[in-house]
Amino acid sequence: MALRGKNAPANAPEIYNLSPLATETSSIRRASDAEGSSPGSTTNGTHDRRGSDVSTVDDAVEFLSPTLSIMPSTPPLDESSLIPYFANAVLPRFVLGDGILTVDYEMITKDESLQQAVLAISRAHYNYQAKCGANDTALVRNSSRQVAITSFRKRLQVGTSEDDTAKELFANNVLLCMLDGMIQPSTELNASSMHLKGGFAMLNRWSCTITNMLLEGGLQSHLLSVFVTMDLASSLLSGRKPYFEPILFHMFANTQAWWGYLPTGDRFLTLLRTLNEMAALGAVVFSHLPSADGAFLAEKCFSPVKAVLDAPLSLDSLDGADYQNWVTFCALWEACSSIYFYRALEQRTVDDELVQAHARKGVSTLIDALLPGMLQHCLVLPILVIGAHCIHSQDRRAIVEALSPTVSYLAFGNLPLMVDFLKGNWEKADLHSNWWETFHDISERVFLF
Repeated sequence: MALRGKNAPANAPEIYNLSPLATETSSIRRASDAEGSSPGSTTNGTHDRRGSDVSTVDDAVEFLSPTLSIMPSTPPLDESSLIPYFANAVLPRFVLGDGILTVDYEMITKDESLQQAVLAISRAHYNYQAKCGANDTALVRNSSRQVAITSFRKRLQVGTSEDDTAKELFANNVLLCMLDGMIQPSTELNASSMHLKGGFAMLNRWSCTITNMLLEGGLQSHLLSVFVTMDLASSLLSGRKPYFEPILFHMFANTQAWWGYLPTGDRFLTLLRTLNEMAALGAVVFSHLPSADGAFLAEKCFSPVKAVLDAPLSLDSLDGADYQNWVTFCALWEACSSIYFYRALEQRTVDDELVQAHARKGVSTLIDALLPGMLQHCLVLPILVIGAHCIHSQDRRAIVEALSPTVSYLAFGNLPLMVDFLKGNWEKADLHSNWWETFHDISERVFLF
């Protein structure tokens, strides 16, 4: 049976002159079970969200605010604890499956660039979650980030002709994407998107990196899956053509990825591939706006996309609770996909009947389901898309309540930005902006999935 986490719990452009993580792994024990530490794994009133009336957008978002104060202020970790913190606290928040990602501590400490990236990520996440003194820790976090970027730049300047070193350099870049695009969004303009473009440049230069990371598996393929999904989410929201080919998602079958080990033909892999195909079509539509020429061309490719979105979910290898949880998880990603199809590709408005049907279906699914462990925390992109298209106060409240435990548990800095975006979107109540106008304010700032 596939593992799916039912028990889970300086100027950026200068970096990439182009003249990540060595992952020979050793077994470690995760410090805590993700399900046990996840606020969402307990019954918290999510089944009857629609019953509570919310009169204003501000009320709905204020309901979420308390979750941002995660715990009382605690002392910062000493440096010797930061690498174990990365392995036992940060990485599990990027894993949907039951498998434990192992980290070779010795390999990290031998690689100065890698070590500095890991230290920067761990320090940023711990300080944000623990709510350490804001003034002191901000200085430490920023200093740690600059050290990591400087070290990475030096590694790039040295260059390499070896495949193994190229993999390590690219994985290092993924860690910087995670830092600046998710855990601690940088105040620098478009730092996250510059890391993304830097990764593309590295892959162009070392063309076998993708396949080598897939073949190695473990943390290498896992970090690749994170980067590929960053590319997908960014493309969907911004109108940029995806860098990766859709078929790549099926190459992750039976391989470690952030979504776990999924068998060949799994519905979720098919949905990711289809989202990638739609993002490519969306780029055609976007590039021709305000003309409808792009939409005219994209329409010729709709039939296979619609066939996937309309296909029933079939998982013979699962039964009982496992089956129902995975059906629910995929259904929410399907709702996200369908909304994109109607809004971006068919250019329908927010209040269009079909758009609203899928938005409300997504909300109903969130209301009726209480997904266990990390399943509920790996729905950020679907919740963003569904939430941005909610026009009723009770639906917005359901979105806020569904997002609340994820904001609290993940403790990623991109999520408060997402909350602010949804609040602003609801306040504007613009029912006639196109898809890319709707998401313009957040598409280049952070990665959300």
